[in-house]
Amino acid sequence: MDKVIIAGLLTIAGVITAVILFGGLTESVQEAGENTKTTMAQSEEQRKSGITILEVLVNSNGSEMTIWAKNTGSNEIRPLEKLDVFLLDIDGLWGDYITYSPTPSTNQNTWRVSRPANTIWKPGDTFQLLASLPANPLASNGYTLTITTPDFSKDEYRFDTGPVSLAPTPTPGPAITPTPTLTPTPTPIPSGSCTPTSPGAAPVLNSIATSTGYPRQMLAVNGDTSGASIVWNVDVPGVANPNEITITTGQGGTRYFQIPDNAAPAIYPVALRAGANTSNIVCVIVKPSSGAFPAPRIEDIGLNGRTGSDIAITISAANMDSDARLTVNGTEISARYLSSALPIPYLIDRIPATFGYPVYHYAQIRGIVSNPTIGSTLNVVITNHDGQSDSKSYTLPARWEDLDSDGDGLLDSWEDGIYTAPNGGTVNLRAMGTTKYKKDILLEADWTSLAAPGTASYDDDLWPFVIGVFANAPVLSPDGTAGVNLIIDHGQGGEFTEGGDVVTPGHTTMAMGTQCGGRAGCMNMVDYRDDYNGRPGFYNSARKGLFHYTIFANRHVRGAGGQAEFPSGNLGGDDMFCAMPWVSTTSFGECLAHELGHNIGLAHGGLTPWNTYDHSNAKVNFNSIMNYRYSYGGTPIGCRPVSGTGGPVTFSQGMLNPIVEASVDENKGICDNVRLDFNGDGLYTTGAMDIVDEYTGSVQEGRGSGTTLGTSRDYDQWGNMILDFRSCWNDTQGLVRRPECTP
Repeated sequence: MDKVIIAGLLTIAGVITAVILFGGLTESVQEAGENTKTTMAQSEEQRKSGITILEVLVNSNGSEMTIWAKNTGSNEIRPLEKLDVFLLDIDGLWGDYITYSPTPSTNQNTWRVSRPANTIWKPGDTFQLLASLPANPLASNGYTLTITTPDFSKDEYRFDTGPVSLAPTPTPGPAITPTPTLTPTPTPIPSGSCTPTSPGAAPVLNSIATSTGYPRQMLAVNGDTSGASIVWNVDVPGVANPNEITITTGQGGTRYFQIPDNAAPAIYPVALRAGANTSNIVCVIVKPSSGAFPAPRIEDIGLNGRTGSDIAITISAANMDSDARLTVNGTEISARYLSSALPIPYLIDRIPATFGYPVYHYAQIRGIVSNPTIGSTLNVVITNHDGQSDSKSYTLPARWEDLDSDGDGLLDSWEDGIYTAPNGGTVNLRAMGTTKYKKDILLEADWTSLAAPGTASYDDDLWPFVIGVFANAPVLSPDGTAGVNLIIDHGQGGEFTEGGDVVTPGHTTMAMGTQCGGRAGCMNMVDYRDDYNGRPGFYNSARKGLFHYTIFANRHVRGAGGQAEFPSGNLGGDDMFCAMPWVSTTSFGECLAHELGHNIGLAHGGLTPWNTYDHSNAKVNFNSIMNYRYSYGGTPIGCRPVSGTGGPVTFSQGMLNPIVEASVDENKGICDNVRLDFNGDGLYTTGAMDIVDEYTGSVQEGRGSGTTLGTSRDYDQWGNMILDFRSCWNDTQGLVRRPECTP
């Protein structure tokens, strides 16, 4: 009898995780509970319209306030003069609407757009607003700034104008002195000499992404890279440059390179060079170093081909140098090279030193392992040129025929052609678009008549939305491409004819396992999947071990939400459903992505939930759609836990600082030194404190009764997915199979 985790996907007031036991189902199940139609509708609108205040700075006499804010929604914000700007002091004793005026006034508080000069605030754009405050100059105090858009999306930002004591009334014992707030300051464009030039004859350098970065950050080259090297600080006509650096990192060309370690803050001319020919110039801005460069973190180990008894091994890692050393079982691999990379622009406008583990880039190196013993374990170590390293093991199968190069649970032999199931059924995986060097997830989807607004709505919105969540994943497959390939059979034809069924008989509610409890009108989704009472199931048994299976329903037995299995137990981690009154394809898409996350081993607070600590929910420092804070409306774009602002629907990359309750500094927050009131007392202090869950108003789950101080951690979910749900993994990395689990 396995544990069943009952939880809610998202509610206005929040929900509390409960654990129950039931018989009749051997798989571990994650259930989502209450939600409301109103909440999801509001989330849908918030996705379209969103604003995030990034920073507020006040001049020395309090007469001017500079505001940086970003349009984080998908809609344009206009007219700008209709923004409501309100300022309130932290004591609630004074507040004032700051009115719009294109020119400062001598007798009233006004605001205007400082830059850019646009009249329309487009999605993704950051605007700088300037508030003139002659009527009420700001004193040394704390304030809350609120900006509301014409379609009622709003954001709040707390800031200080000077050294002010915000400590609570002292109690016997040593006094607690708040740490001064450190706030990010937009980095001005550095000095330097660089004039971009227009492309001419080959080689052509179209662009560099990103064109701004920190020393050692990996950048991507778009241009004629074949046989070419990057020339950093390139000579320009008529100007000799003794500091020109030639960088070659790839095999057959340089598609990715790192900003040199010692690059000072400046603007640098960069070009491609192939033989005697040099391309046009592109300018790259280097920002000052921010903290120590982190150690590499191995995300994935895969294979990319076999020649005789030699194999090509791929190692994907966060913050790995292009010239990182690779050793396997203690032997350095000399035949290795940078094969792929994924620049991460997230840190460009952040302060990396304030993060727990800033991710500058993901990179992949490839090397040849000679004569490995079949069935043996490869102990892999990568070491950056600063000496920092990481290690991970990879176990080869007992037979070469059982290779799963990309680690997605689909053997290479299956993906090369047609899979034959134990019952004799066949599945043409190759025709469905799977490949052995690209991570694939297969999903079959059916629905009830009450949950289907029409196939066209799903085709136009739902499927592209969910597929995009995984396609945009910061994950590198052995073929060097980014993202995970989610393939959905929803009855679209061709090889995809099993999905898209309207399941019968009808029902009013759905559950998983024995949770119906004899309730009239309630159906166990597993009874739809398998043969039941003489009726054939809607799921082709030949697909077991290959496909995840989902049903869209109208209502969960406990309200609205979803439920899914975790990958524990033989063939566990393949079933899920979403059940809610129809609101939008986006809401169903967010629910499906969340529940599919459970199928691949992701919990509400980290990884698989068998550890209560990892499973704690609603964490401030966990930007994932698995977190109830962000299950609907997107994850935060920044360092404040603001939900429903239209940020990305994604899993966590494990970047944010841990919160150690025995020693909290609310002035530093979770990143960028953005202050956060963790215990909800309205003050910003340091010391021991319990973190309060904003949804329930109580101490966060997993922290005990309020007397036990714990630690709230971010987790790298994208780097710890368990895609092979067939195999009953025996280790936390998903690399060693238990003996009873067979392909």
